[in-house]
Amino acid sequence: KFCSYPCNISPEQRQTDTINLLETVSDPILLATINTPQNKAFTFLLDDDDVVVCPQDDNVLQIYILAVLFFSMNGPTSSLSLSWLVTANECDWVGLECADDVVTTITIDSRDLTGTIPSELGKLQNLEKIDFFDSNLFGPIPSELGQIQSLRSLSLEDNFLSGPVPSELGKLQNLEGISLNNNQLCGIIPTELGQIPSLIVLQLQGNFITGTLPTELDDIPVVVFTLSTSDIADFFCSNDNFCPSVDGKRYFCNFDDGVDVGGSCEECVGSTEDCLFQGLPPGGINNCFEVCDPTKFCSDPCNISPEQRQTDTINLLETVSDPILLATINTPQNKAFTFLLDDDDVVVCPQDDNVLQIYILAVLFFSMNGPTSSLSLSWLVTANECDWVGLECADDVVTTITIDSRDLTGTIPSELGKLQN
Repeated sequence: KFCSYPCNISPEQRQTDTINLLETVSDPILLATINTPQNKAFTFLLDDDDVVVCPQDDNVLQIYILAVLFFSMNGPTSSLSLSWLVTANECDWVGLECADDVVTTITIDSRDLTGTIPSELGKLQNLEKIDFFDSNLFGPIPSELGQIQSLRSLSLEDNFLSGPVPSELGKLQNLEGISLNNNQLCGIIPTELGQIPSLIVLQLQGNFITGTLPTELDDIPVVVFTLSTSDIADFFCSNDNFCPSVDGKRYFCNFDDGVDVGGSCEECVGSTEDCLFQGLPPGGINNCFEVCDPTKFCSDPCNISPEQRQTDTINLLETVSDPILLATINTPQNKAFTFLLDDDDVVVCPQDDNVLQIYILAVLFFSMNGPTSSLSLSWLVTANECDWVGLECADDVVTTITIDSRDLTGTIPSELGKLQN
């Protein structure tokens, strides 16, 4: 039953053991949420036939974190796709250097990379150098990078990184160089950086840094930085200077052709987390602004961002199903969850009254091998579950399930007990 499997354990045990291990470095919700870098990396570990990774392998977390980095930076459509995740030895992947099969250096500088730096990177405890120079990375610098005590060089120049310079970098006692030039970083220079005894070079020019150079940094041999005037920094570093949230509704900025700071605010649904940062185009600083992309959530059928829809759905389904079964690929629970999110014909929103009813029926369908049975002709194909064969409803609530067919095989899921009517 399992001696022939690549890890010498059953596929179910392999999935469970892998999830338990990955949850030590990643948020379980991100692991379970479809299309997140974490979920894609998890799926790669289980499903890739060329790179077989077992939960008992010494390097499983290292490969997983590198895969999260790959998917976070849009790796599949970049030049990284030519070497990353295609061989069994990650030390052969372009831009990586290893010592005794442990990654010590990551050097990636490519304009075809775009995305964010995942917090999981801070769990690679033997890194000595991180270099993401001249790419299209945005979002904050993860504070978790302050956990890499072996780090000697951090170069994130010429990107679109925003937010503050993490004070946690001050914990890196072996750090010699910090290069953060030409980003969109905000706030003041953390005094904690003066606590790094080995720091030789600190570069912060071309950002929206304000304040003065802390006296704690006087002993650093080379400090290169520029300070922004408070009005420019306040504009670019404060969400309040874009469009406000009124009565729980979020608005996005509609700039006049991107020429002048200002413009009108148009109603949208979402949050500032759904904003995209538009870089610094040739027209100058007034053309550089944060703008929420209305297509990212206004067009979503549930009027919330896809990310919020996934999170809300997971939180709801975990009230009736085991979170591990929800996250485990090819379980009836995971298939039902995927159906709720991805089916174009049956749109189910987490705020709908019948979402749990549809989910439980979908779990029943997949538990009984429904896709290859006669049920596939009517179940999960219309928006109203009360039209599915074998079901009777009263006021849109299922009261009767009658299914008698020899082409059904499988088990009765425990979730059925949650249909209280």
